[in-house]
Amino acid sequence: MAVTSVTELFDERSGFQDHDVTRYVRVFRVTTGVNTNGPSTVLAASYGGTSIPAIGAAYPADANALLKNKEARPLQSGEPRVWNVICNYDTDAMPSSPLDEDPDISWGFTQYTTVVEYDKNGDRVCNSAWDPFDPPIEREISRMVCVITRNQATFDPDTYGPYVESTNSGALTIADLNIPARCGRMRNITSQTVRTPTLDYFRVTFEIEVNFDNFDVKALDIGYYYLQPAPGGTTSKVRFEDKKGNPMTEPQPLNGSGGKQNTSAATFLSFRVLEEKAWGNLSLPATQL
Repeated sequence: MAVTSVTELFDERSGFQDHDVTRYVRVFRVTTGVNTNGPSTVLAASYGGTSIPAIGAAYPADANALLKNKEARPLQSGEPRVWNVICNYDTDAMPSSPLDEDPDISWGFTQYTTVVEYDKNGDRVCNSAWDPFDPPIEREISRMVCVITRNQATFDPDTYGPYVESTNSGALTIADLNIPARCGRMRNITSQTVRTPTLDYFRVTFEIEVNFDNFDVKALDIGYYYLQPAPGGTTSKVRFEDKKGNPMTEPQPLNGSGGKQNTSAATFLSFRVLEEKAWGNLSLPATQL
């Protein structure tokens, strides 16, 4: 028989307490049936209704104190069958798996220089003769960037790669920010392998830029030609000319439908250039805390 006796030595119990932790010690006497039974048998011993507790078990009189480690020691030299098992409990939190950790979330801004093509009222920025400035007027703009880093059990580049340089196809909430459809841009997704003695995992980072005007590309509707109605319900393409009938050497404003723009208001054409993907599949955190 591997184990012939397991008894708790109540007079060997001890405890310790300071301002933020309480520690307890329990001691068990284990007797084995043969000389060759070693610590692995003793640390998991059970007999007659008494068992050596498992790591993580609560202290009998304090459910907040958990068994953190245990040690098997021969009682005395020359007696290989009799052991003492020392069980150490404390109220410090049990170490959790890295996969259970909350993601790290940070916010920042990225800056761009952009040409000012229209003012806050939507009017075209141009001189009094409706010509664009040369060189054009520029200004700095800033956009929010959210960086989310979390631990994952797996990472497949083929799965995450298509999300880079994509925009969110539908509205969603990320880190307490409501992002309308096509107003998020996945700038980058990176992964780093982390190896520990107990677990290998991946540290994955998502970098998301937010633009509440969306990421459609907008271009001022200008050109050297305009469309003019022609007989039979068709249209013809006509070159812009000056008052003398000479072809214009600068692109002229259009009205969004190919016709001449007869006011100073600017018309912009919008193009969806980023692939639209369902970001909900990424399970990004909806809240910061």
